[in-house]
Amino acid sequence: MYALNLIDISVGDDRKMKRIGFAPGTFASKPDGTGGCVIDSGSALTYIDTKPYGEVKKAVMKYFEPFRIQIIQKPSFDLCYQLLKAPTWAHSHWSNGALSFVPEDCSKDAK
Repeated sequence: MYALNLIDISVGDDRKMKRIGFAPGTFASKPDGTGGCVIDSGSALTYIDTKPYGEVKKAVMKYFEPFRIQIIQKPSFDLCYQLLKAPTWAHSHWSNGALSFVPEDCSKDAK
C-alpha cells in the first residue's frame, strides 16, 4: 500500500473534463493517521475520506446522467453502473503527475 500526495480529481472524458477543485490539504494525512489517499497496488480499490469521496461520487453521477444509465445495486459497491463500453472518465492529479482511469482498470464483472 502507498500513501500518496493527491492534489485533485477530475471527472469526464477527453471532450468534457471537469476538475472538482478540492481545497489544498483535502487529501493530506493527519497526525492521528486518518485522511490522506491510500492506494493498494494489489487491488483496484483506493481510499479517500468520506467527504471528498461524496464529492467525487456526485461528480461521477452527474457525468453519467446524460447517458441515462441505471445505477445497479451491488452489496460490495456504493456506486455501480453496468456498462458495455465506457470512455476514460476520471483523472487524479498528484504532486508529480496525473493518472487516468480507464474502464478496463476500474471495472469489475457485475455478474
